[in-house]
Amino acid sequence: MGTAILDGVVSGEIGIDSILVANKEKEKNEILAEKYGIQTTTKVVDLQDCDVIILGIKPQGLESLKFIPKEGSIIVSLLAGTQVSYLREKFPSARIVRTMPNLGQFVGRGMTGIFFDPDSGFEEAEIELVEKLFFAGGKTLQLETEEKIDWIGAISGSGPAYFLAFAEALIASAIDLGFSLEEADILVRQTLLGTGEVVEKFPEDSLAEWKKKVMSPGGTTEQAILSFEKSKLDLIMKDAVDAAMKRTKEMGR
Repeated sequence: MGTAILDGVVSGEIGIDSILVANKEKEKNEILAEKYGIQTTTKVVDLQDCDVIILGIKPQGLESLKFIPKEGSIIVSLLAGTQVSYLREKFPSARIVRTMPNLGQFVGRGMTGIFFDPDSGFEEAEIELVEKLFFAGGKTLQLETEEKIDWIGAISGSGPAYFLAFAEALIASAIDLGFSLEEADILVRQTLLGTGEVVEKFPEDSLAEWKKKVMSPGGTTEQAILSFEKSKLDLIMKDAVDAAMKRTKEMGR
């Protein structure tokens, strides 16, 4: 995800001379430097003088992260379940932003939730700057409470995996009917892609309305949807989201 965001930052309004990437893997740094023309370092302490620092590490790696940001710098966290209070304790000299991007960031179709710590005293220009970091990767949604950043993780953060799990099941059903794996794969991929394009280009119609447009009364699609309803697909999805939220709370600190 860090690389996807870097793609957006590099293609945006921030000059490459202003970008520094810290990664302990020297070979990866060399690849990034050659690809983007940016500065890299293996020493995290080199980030101490940066105005904005994006944390793209795993939550469990935060404890061992040793550097002191300069006074008033902005920490933009991508870490799931890691609360503002913990980040403020870890980096008392910095101001905190929590974000939750998703898979679409890789192709400019991302959905990123952003929560600005209200106690950090962000100015409008700083808020705009942070949002610009994610604009090239898709859409952003500014959240008024920190709780919603965890909710958004269970919805749009994990959401691509939910859609893909459904797609895998549809591919399996296509194979059961007699399609080859290659045939089933292209059928489902293109159906997924086309549906996404339609609902994006025609937002005046709700998803429920689009579903009705696909369904003919008494037709085959209606029977499939009735089967979903009988199997309580809505409750299955609720259980999945609840499971994601439970894990988020377990990871939280």
